[in-house]
Amino acid sequence: MRAIQEIPQPTIAMVHGVAAGAGACIASAADFRVAADTARVSYGEVKLGMSLMWNALPVCVSLVGIARAKQMLMSGALFDAPVLERWGFFDEIVPAEALSTTARAWADRYASLPPVPVQMIKRSVNAVAGALGPALMHMDADQFLLTQTSSDFSEAVAAFLEKRPGNYSGS
Repeated sequence: MRAIQEIPQPTIAMVHGVAAGAGACIASAADFRVAADTARVSYGEVKLGMSLMWNALPVCVSLVGIARAKQMLMSGALFDAPVLERWGFFDEIVPAEALSTTARAWADRYASLPPVPVQMIKRSVNAVAGALGPALMHMDADQFLLTQTSSDFSEAVAAFLEKRPGNYSGS
């Protein structure tokens, strides 16, 4: 996540189809997100008994706000492109056949600007938006490891592989 965010130039994610788990995280780390009208996004880790990793949580909260981030992260549900555009996750949605052309137009727009101020603005906006992230996400790996040692993690993985609902105990 940090590597994508720290690329000096503006980054644009094209989302076509389903972006789940790491795909959702990578898209959220980009500066801009352009999606096909049929795209769907899910932070589905919770359904596998895991917490979200990669310092992705602060980015999701910055994009969609607290309540909507909780919906996305705690439910693991797939959200469709129109909803995510209203929430601020997607910057633009277009028909699938126009996705590449539209993303290229976004890239051309930012590539035509003076690079130094664009890069400085990107760095500053990211610093302001993510100011609390590093202070709070020191526990990211600890939470992930804790969830992996729970019996609910084993049950979630088994339920996923067996394509059945999980039976969770909270331990």
